[in-house]
Amino acid sequence: MLNKHGKYLVFLIIMTIGASFVTSCKKEDGGNIQILNQGSSSFEPVPGTSEPFHKPDVTTEVPEDDDYQNVLANTKKLPIYCINDNANDIETVEVMVEQKAEIDAPIVVEKVIEEFSNHDLVIQTDDVSQDDEGNVTVSFTKDCAPVEGVSKKVEYLILDCISQSILDNVETSSAVIFQIEGDAYKTSHIVLGKNEAYNWK
Repeated sequence: MLNKHGKYLVFLIIMTIGASFVTSCKKEDGGNIQILNQGSSSFEPVPGTSEPFHKPDVTTEVPEDDDYQNVLANTKKLPIYCINDNANDIETVEVMVEQKAEIDAPIVVEKVIEEFSNHDLVIQTDDVSQDDEGNVTVSFTKDCAPVEGVSKKVEYLILDCISQSILDNVETSSAVIFQIEGDAYKTSHIVLGKNEAYNWK
């Protein structure tokens, strides 16, 4: 049997152990809360709650350059035809020309050739002219496309793109004639008379 003094010691020991256990639990819980609050830097707790909110993305609009606006004001769109990247069909492409530029056969052919160069096709002409009856003659040089270095299909596509671009954009045009350095257009794929129209309205 424990005397009164012994019972008091046992009670004191039990209370000390209990207090230590409660303190350790609080520290552990506090540690967990601290870890949860150290989340992603893109989230922060809403004041007064445990709910996070996402910081909104901030974007700044860059004003368009004055030079760009001037270019738009001084140019106009010219729809032309070109070969697509697979080299198996024709697609419409809009290119920019000067606002005051007269849309005639030479400028249309120039823009079509420029667009073809973006597809690694080099086309050269030695003359582009139009007579009083609206017949446009396009004369190619001998050593470049469409005369040399392309398949039959690509050759036809090139001639189609150039001729249709002319007929659609040049109001006074009526037909398109192709030649090779001033002579009749004759290749391993296509043979035309010297003044034979390839395409017309």
